[in-house]
Amino acid sequence: MDMNNNPFFALRQRLYDSAAAGCAVIREDFRLKRAIDAFQPLAEKNKVFARLYGMCAKLQESDQPALLLTECIALADAVAVTQSSYTDDTPAEIPPAQERPNLHQLPYQELQTVARVFKNINGDAEEIPQSFAQAVADPRLLHLYLEKSDAKSERADYISRFFERQYGDALIPLLISRINLSDPKHSGQQLVYLRRLAGNTCNSLYCQYAENPDAPPNIRIRAMEALRDDPDNAEKLLQLYQTEKGKVKTAALNYLVQMNSPLADTVLEKLFAKEKDSNADIAAEGNTQLCRDFTEHAVRSLIAKERKQGDLDGQYLLWVLANKPDAAELFLLMKQYIQKSGSKTDRYNYRKIMNRILIENLARHDDPAYHDLICKVYQNDHSWFFTARLTLALLTDPENAFVQFEQEAEEYFSDTIELLSGIKRVGDLKWTLNTELRVWQKKTRIYELPLFEKIPHSLTEYLKNSLLRRRVGDELVQHELITLGEKLTVHCDPDERSRTEHTVQIMMRQLLSQGTSRATGAFHVYALAHGDAKGLVRQAILASVEKSNKFMPYYSITTWKSYVPEDILIPELKEVEENLLSRKDLPESLRNDQLKAVQQALRNLKK
Repeated sequence: MDMNNNPFFALRQRLYDSAAAGCAVIREDFRLKRAIDAFQPLAEKNKVFARLYGMCAKLQESDQPALLLTECIALADAVAVTQSSYTDDTPAEIPPAQERPNLHQLPYQELQTVARVFKNINGDAEEIPQSFAQAVADPRLLHLYLEKSDAKSERADYISRFFERQYGDALIPLLISRINLSDPKHSGQQLVYLRRLAGNTCNSLYCQYAENPDAPPNIRIRAMEALRDDPDNAEKLLQLYQTEKGKVKTAALNYLVQMNSPLADTVLEKLFAKEKDSNADIAAEGNTQLCRDFTEHAVRSLIAKERKQGDLDGQYLLWVLANKPDAAELFLLMKQYIQKSGSKTDRYNYRKIMNRILIENLARHDDPAYHDLICKVYQNDHSWFFTARLTLALLTDPENAFVQFEQEAEEYFSDTIELLSGIKRVGDLKWTLNTELRVWQKKTRIYELPLFEKIPHSLTEYLKNSLLRRRVGDELVQHELITLGEKLTVHCDPDERSRTEHTVQIMMRQLLSQGTSRATGAFHVYALAHGDAKGLVRQAILASVEKSNKFMPYYSITTWKSYVPEDILIPELKEVEENLLSRKDLPESLRNDQLKAVQQALRNLKK
């Protein structure tokens, strides 16, 4: 459904816009005329619509349209109330009234704005506005959601989470109705959402799709993924592995191994008898006895080989360590091997991979054994496994994470900032660690780990204190810090925004006092858009000429009017002008260039 084709609500909104613009221009209002013309087909189907159409048609011909415009708006409002969730002449697919809690109807113009979220379904999930979480309670958006329910992207997944939370089980029959068995390219993404909503209660449906040889492969694979959640489905997956071919056969085995079913070992015993690199991929998926045996043999065989410095081998074996809570000894053996045989670049990259494997374990398994695994390896080597340990602290005790690990977070600062940069929030959901994990040379896995509802106070304090300790010339670090601070502030809840904004304000003023180009750029992005600009305008311009020996052009200054109220911006610029007029310590050409730019900006703002 395209919201721009909703003729009644488009006409109603246009009437309001015409009233705001003034009756004197109604005769020339081509948008109103276009809305009236678009409404005509509906007027032919409904007597009330016909009456509204007739009144609106007279509106543009009337010499005194004010009274008639008021009557048109009154009638349109009355019709809107009676229409409830009416959108067009297509039957709406919405759940029964008793299963639609807290529904409301957005103004049409706001509805159009919210509908744009669906336009770029593959866009950045963080660009979903915070208001979207409440907007989904308008059932007119359901049709758009269902149309895009087969899209496979992070943004589409987050959109679905909001609808799942709002409508719950009422979505189940609607999602099932959108599974298209006749489209060979159908992704089967609806089954992912069904799995979250219904769990094992739709097990018979998952079996039906998984066993259907005529169903698109992606639908069958998504159905098998859902079967993995119930141990009783192990025989079914084994049967599918034995009878199917290609990627359906491979998926059946992977999910069987992920279940840690003893039945998986009956297949793996024959597979592992032949040495293939692909065996490592399979062994990485589970914690069956044969998976553990394969991993230990592979790691110890690799380490037993004599190798020269820089001749590191077996990168793919790192991934075999995944999903095995008792693999602490093997993690430490691989760490020692990498430290001994790898180059400096190898050590950096492989250390990062090992930490991310440990973090992915947390995302995939709600099992304290994986917490213990991180604590064991971290106890052996704090610097190597710090990223995983800090993540565990943010997961289990976020308020005290940076109290407990503040000193190490500062010592391993680059690891800390890289970790925090992966934290994001969509709408009003939990803050989540979402990171791409490149697996050997073949594929990329994306894992997400929900961490906390509110930004921990110790985190904002750490960011503030850490910036104050940074050396002046470290522009990249400063930029990373301020960008992270902006993210935390923009996406936090209103009740905690004052605290985070205060922290970032302190960070911003410290940056501006150093006058670096990255600091000035961060100021444009953050301070003007989200913070209190008073005092910062003057500081930004003067920092540019005093520290960077560059003048800020007038057009850059003029763009600030989009963010800063004129009652703050103009007085600030006047103070800068007075300051520059009295400055004798600046190079004359630089001072004159900046003075001209400020004066030109003032003239443009006063027009």
